[in-house]
Amino acid sequence: WSPDVTDIYGLTPLFWAGYKGHKDCVEILLSRGADPLYERTHSDKNPWRPRNGVSRDDSPLAAATKCHHGDIVAMMQDIIKARLSVASAGVCQGCQQLTSEVRSLSAVVAKKDEQIHLLETTVNDMKEVVTANGRQISFLSKAWANVKRFFGARDEQFHHVVPSVDQLSSCAVESPGSSLSASELQSSVTDVQILEVAKAAGDKWRDIGVHLGFKLTDMKDYEVKHRDSLSERLVEVLTDWRRKERNATVGILLSACKKAGVEGAATNALRQ
Repeated sequence: WSPDVTDIYGLTPLFWAGYKGHKDCVEILLSRGADPLYERTHSDKNPWRPRNGVSRDDSPLAAATKCHHGDIVAMMQDIIKARLSVASAGVCQGCQQLTSEVRSLSAVVAKKDEQIHLLETTVNDMKEVVTANGRQISFLSKAWANVKRFFGARDEQFHHVVPSVDQLSSCAVESPGSSLSASELQSSVTDVQILEVAKAAGDKWRDIGVHLGFKLTDMKDYEVKHRDSLSERLVEVLTDWRRKERNATVGILLSACKKAGVEGAATNALRQ
């Protein structure tokens, strides 16, 4: 049952106990959860005329105060303070829980930053120690594809990492069927190799440049500059690529030549 059930006047048992000065009744009602600040349910039926200046709209605490029942007023005030204290403790607990959740979220963000740093370090280590063995590079390519799928290609923090590993992975295309050794594939492109590839490529010079990352507009500029020589166009393209690309290896160049359809000629030229 509710300790604040109202009678025909819209008044609660605690109101009457406080109004009449029945201390024992007040104590029992308060222990059962009665509200000292309960507001009367208005009703014009069954009018009742209070005395001692008490209004029917008064709370039980106000009624006891106006009737000068000091001990009852003190009891009601104590219970109000106690209930406010419990409510405040609940709010504080909620704040502590929220603070804990914020700290947990911060820890997750910090962990992700740590993973990003670890991934970048791993990429740098792979550049130094990965060999051109076709099976190993193929495995690396699949693993890197899974990493990109896990973090999402839209994550801007990984955009500067992706191209480096993609270049390493591209070597897997040529290694199994190439007659070049692992050390040859990982070696840097020389001037002699540039000249020989340029001679062997013929009219495929533009395709090789595009597969090395140049734009078609760049190819047009090389064509205008060297109108009479296909090989000179490719020599300048490969020279510029080697200067801009820190990891300009034979394996990457051979990959571009294969995509352009001149793998056989390029393989022979790159043995130089």
